[in-house]
Amino acid sequence: HILYSVEAMNSLTTALKPEEKRMLAYTMLMHDIGKPNKHITRRKDGQIIDSFFDHNLESEKIALRVLAKFGFDKSQVQKIAMLVNKHDIFMFIKDYKPTNPYHKQLTKELIQKEITDLNCVGDGEDMFKKLVWVGRADNLAQNENMTEESLRLLAKIEQMISQIENEK
Repeated sequence: HILYSVEAMNSLTTALKPEEKRMLAYTMLMHDIGKPNKHITRRKDGQIIDSFFDHNLESEKIALRVLAKFGFDKSQVQKIAMLVNKHDIFMFIKDYKPTNPYHKQLTKELIQKEITDLNCVGDGEDMFKKLVWVGRADNLAQNENMTEESLRLLAKIEQMISQIENEK
């Protein structure tokens, strides 16, 4: 999955500068690398399933530890680590009012909050756009029968980002 996600990101970012493409490819290389350390099996709906709770945090720790060895400067490491940390947020965003307390409803305010959070490592708006690419590449590297809703949500988020930009 990780290698397919790098390939998907490379396909999505052909128009970007090489440095940005490289950062996003490494984001995908790192995004699930912490899963083995967080693997558990559990029972859900009568079946045994694999789960990887907080793998994003473990992946972020690994990214922070190794990315400088690949020639990234401190700012780039912080940006990649933040994208790795937040790569799964779209699983918890719904375009309807959710009943699950862990889910949030997609609103312009939610997007603005995420942009504000991302400002700590750079231009939050640009980082959020990159995070959407991360979400898309992650989905494109999975079973296409399971990603239709997520890809539709990402398209809707992109439309909302454009609306926010046009309102400035």
